[in-house]
Amino acid sequence: MGHASLIRLDADLVTSAGARCLDGSGGGFYWRAASSAQNGTKLVVFLQGGGECRSATECAVWDGGAGRGSAGWPKTKRLGEDELSDDSSVNPHFHDWNKLFVPYCSADMHSGTRLTPSHALGGGYFAGHNLINATLAQLRRSLPALAPSLVLLSGSSAGGIGVLLHADYFAAAWPAATVKAAPAAGFFYPAVSSERDFINGDATPARRLGEASKCTDAAFAWRALATPLFVRENQYDTAKLANCGCDASAALTANDTSYLRQWGRWDPLSRACVGRLAELCHGLRGRGDACDACLESHAHGCPSRGRPLLRWYCGGGGAGGHHVCDVRIGTNDVASLPPPSEALPRIPTVTIAPGVEMPLINLGGVHSHPSNYSAWLQLGGRGLDTAMMYGDDVQVGDAVAASGLPREELFLTSKVPCCPAESFTSWCVWYDKEYKDLDAYTRSEIDTRLLGVARVDLLLLHWPCATMEETVATYRSLERFALDGKASAIGISNFNASAIDALFAAGLTVPPAVNQVGFSIGGHSESRLGRDLDTLRKCREKGIAFSAYSPLGGLSGVDVLHHPRVLKVAAAHNRSASQVALRWVTQQGVVAVSASSNPAHLASDLGSFSFNLTGAEMKALAEI
Repeated sequence: MGHASLIRLDADLVTSAGARCLDGSGGGFYWRAASSAQNGTKLVVFLQGGGECRSATECAVWDGGAGRGSAGWPKTKRLGEDELSDDSSVNPHFHDWNKLFVPYCSADMHSGTRLTPSHALGGGYFAGHNLINATLAQLRRSLPALAPSLVLLSGSSAGGIGVLLHADYFAAAWPAATVKAAPAAGFFYPAVSSERDFINGDATPARRLGEASKCTDAAFAWRALATPLFVRENQYDTAKLANCGCDASAALTANDTSYLRQWGRWDPLSRACVGRLAELCHGLRGRGDACDACLESHAHGCPSRGRPLLRWYCGGGGAGGHHVCDVRIGTNDVASLPPPSEALPRIPTVTIAPGVEMPLINLGGVHSHPSNYSAWLQLGGRGLDTAMMYGDDVQVGDAVAASGLPREELFLTSKVPCCPAESFTSWCVWYDKEYKDLDAYTRSEIDTRLLGVARVDLLLLHWPCATMEETVATYRSLERFALDGKASAIGISNFNASAIDALFAAGLTVPPAVNQVGFSIGGHSESRLGRDLDTLRKCREKGIAFSAYSPLGGLSGVDVLHHPRVLKVAAAHNRSASQVALRWVTQQGVVAVSASSNPAHLASDLGSFSFNLTGAEMKALAEI
């Protein structure tokens, strides 16, 4: 392994550029020059990894990468393996290039731009970007003759994230050079994207992405990159499992497995996280980007990941193409997970009105207990359910806007209430106070604006009103909303069979497309709010799609997820109890509305269409 020499940043760069390690000490880098003149303009840049810290307590003891400060850095450093190695048998193409090794001492994925200590995170400096900026300035001072022609930018873990955030930055620093980026293990999802105290106002290296809160989100940042990428991922990296809420030290649960299987539904580059390579390559080819069948890995009997990297760098990836390589290496492979070739079931839909298809599973939530709407969309969910009284419509709208998904791929359901005389919820008291002087049409317009869309796919009357006359009058406002093109379909919620008959008796211009009620295993016999089989039959008679909130039995009075009969069926199908409960609902053609903030649970819900219950099982579960 080659030794590189430490070059410390000049004092004026430390102070003027804010180029400090976490403890405030000045940064630096390690340099090893090419030994041959023919490689004197070729350069490998490597950003060291080492995790991050997210709280004052964590930051006080953080010692990832090069540690909290530079005082103990040795004058020389033995560089590592792969593209940093000087062994031509291991690294035949890059072994004699110039090497620039950037130590990691900022605990911020190389992204921070702070000029002052962060009191919120224990008084540390978070200046990773400042350190990179000053490194380039110091390089020009210390090696003024250096004029790179070919550059490979690499880094691992937090360094891989740093590569994704800085690839175009390095390319701009060397405009005459061919710069390509090969981050390793930099795709974490759910991405480390929460806005922490790293950023100095608007001075963010990712500002052209438009949102400072996304500046440490690799899965978001790559979309903005012009620099060609070669993405390398350890298929089931322990840190990724932990980051997703999976216990990497124990056997994966059914929810964990479902979650990781759903990872393959994400955008093409994020799919590298779990190595659904066949799907991945198909997706990339569809985008016109380059993708080899990159299955070279120890797990498949192939010698190394260096060969596909070399082929890509030297032109095999095509001009400007992004390439993804799934590398299964070491002990982190999880044999219990399905192979990359296994197809994932798509989310089925039900036709609720002419030309209107509703996903058979949707995600709901309330302001006090919001679901993880962004993760739902990233995992492949497309239906979102909210209501004006839930208070989460802005959160839902933000998730929709941040997803980047075409509006036509999404299905948004909202509800406008008309509080019944027997106000069974405090929400009605609040709602009547806030909106009592506004008609339902105006309330619907306000709700749509809060969601940030011009049209909802489905607008429901949340409850019957105090009288049927008032109910009909309110429903007329929803009809007008639909006829004005502001809702693709309208419907009702918490209507029982008799309320449905009374509504139809009034004569409707736009009949309800959906009736959403509580419905589940053990919870289908309460008629007051339509939570019974008579209401289900009435809906089918009238051509109304039936939709179930609380499909896991939360309103049933039965512990559905621990019921022996449910657990027996789950074991027979190697599925979770929650998946069985959902499948019992959706297999009847009933639209389910689930809720969770846990990505693993969301993935489990989306995976509930991967099996079918037998007729005997459906009957046995219905009898609970």
